Parts: sequence; structure tokens; C-alpha cells
Amino acid sequence: MMSMNMTEFQEMSVNLVQKIDAKRDVEHGVDTTMIHIVEEFGEIAREIYTERAHRGKMNKANLEGEFADVFMLLAHLAGLHGVDIESAVQSKVAELRDRFGVDL
Repeated sequence: MMSMNMTEFQEMSVNLVQKIDAKRDVEHGVDTTMIHIVEEFGEIAREIYTERAHRGKMNKANLEGEFADVFMLLAHLAGLHGVDIESAVQSKVAELRDRFGVDL
């Protein structure tokens, strides 16, 4: 996969979710997307808890996939609200740098 900036990633995520939804005859509106994000966070928690509770070894490949699911769904949700993720993150980083006096 080629490298992309956050705006390109957000556009790709929105497009991918919409295409998958069309194939499955469902729609990831705001409510559905929020529920799906919570489900994916639960899957991250399960992977981490499995190892911490000594129930087995964490499956890193699966954990990576779950993080990717959350990231893509967050990008989609932001798009549903007309939020440009790249701009929002840049603004937040600048705010945090100013508030805490840290440089990157």
C-alpha cells in the first residue's frame, strides 16, 4: 500500500466503508458507526486482557487489525460530521504544545 497523508486516509476510509456498506446493504450512519467503533475497541480490550489475565498469548496481527478498524471507523465518523481529521489533529497538536510548553 502506498503512503498517504491523513486527508487521503480519511477519504479512502469513507469511500471503503461506503462501498462495503453498499455490498452488504447496510449503512454506517453516525449511530451505527459509533456502535461499531465501541465493538472494535472491545476487540482490542479482549486481545490485551487475554494476555494480562494469563488466558493465552496476545495475537499481535489481530490486535493490529483491530487498531486499524478503529482508526478507519473514526475517520469515517469524522467525515460524517464534516470534520477534516488532518486539520483537527494539527490544531490539537498546536494547542497541546502551547498549553504544555512542549516541542516536537
